[in-house]
Amino acid sequence: MSLSASETRTWTMLCHLSALLMLFYTWGAVLGPLIIWLIKRGESPEVDEQGKESLNFQITIYIISLALSIVLGLAFFGSWGLSGLFGSPFDLFSAPHVLTGVFGLAGILGLVRLVDIILVIVASIRTNNGVPYRYPFNFRLIR
Repeated sequence: MSLSASETRTWTMLCHLSALLMLFYTWGAVLGPLIIWLIKRGESPEVDEQGKESLNFQITIYIISLALSIVLGLAFFGSWGLSGLFGSPFDLFSAPHVLTGVFGLAGILGLVRLVDIILVIVASIRTNNGVPYRYPFNFRLIR
């Protein structure tokens, strides 16, 4: 069964907008677009294309967030362990360069999430207007 133009625009918008489930559930950013894409991909080539675009973008964001989280963890706990070699473990909090690095990485992680939310909203609006959306950076893992 094929979708009407109005239904196609609605479902392509929901492919992107459903990623905002991340605000309530961590994996919602991937599960929302995945569920909609799996259910509706056979009914419209536009929904198939935009579902993959949204899903790939959310996977990209998770990869970037995971990498930043690992670096953040290594920076924090690695510095804590090194400070134990040279003094009290609590010296970590008196080392401004360590705190700058930790808070800087945490800030970048927050910025990645903010950019994610903004781009999801832009994609939702564009696709609801019938314009296909391509995210500016995206690992195209699902083709």
